Amino acid sequence: MSLNPSASFSQPPSYFPDIENPDLLDKPYENPSIPTIIQGGLFANVNLSNNGTSLNNSSFFFDTGADVSVLSELTALQLGIDVVLDEPDFTVAVIGSGGTKADVPGFYLDTFTIQATGGSIVATNVPVIVLDVADPSNSANIV
Repeated sequence: MSLNPSASFSQPPSYFPDIENPDLLDKPYENPSIPTIIQGGLFANVNLSNNGTSLNNSSFFFDTGADVSVLSELTALQLGIDVVLDEPDFTVAVIGSGGTKADVPGFYLDTFTIQATGGSIVATNVPVIVLDVADPSNSANIV
């Protein structure tokens, strides 16, 4: 696991607004009506394989609140999955802050390995969906 970018986590964030402070609006990081301005995320190093194609030491965004595992369209293509030409194994609807996206294609990966000290964790026949998600450390990029 790694924090990316690590500098964004070096100072403790202010998650709790000081409602008694009259300068509340001068401190946007304490405004409860806007999202936290801390940028970054926790990433896991993983190995993936599908239909004889492998990706090793890939950095995957680790979201403990996620309901599904997600591959970007590029990563899926590198694993031999073409979301335009290939029939998905299943589809799901994804609900997010921008609304609902229906019929998001899902596929099963042969293996998904999380590298860990003391022994890697290997899962087989892993369901994933293919959806481009903004990188929390740089929203101009895709995770």
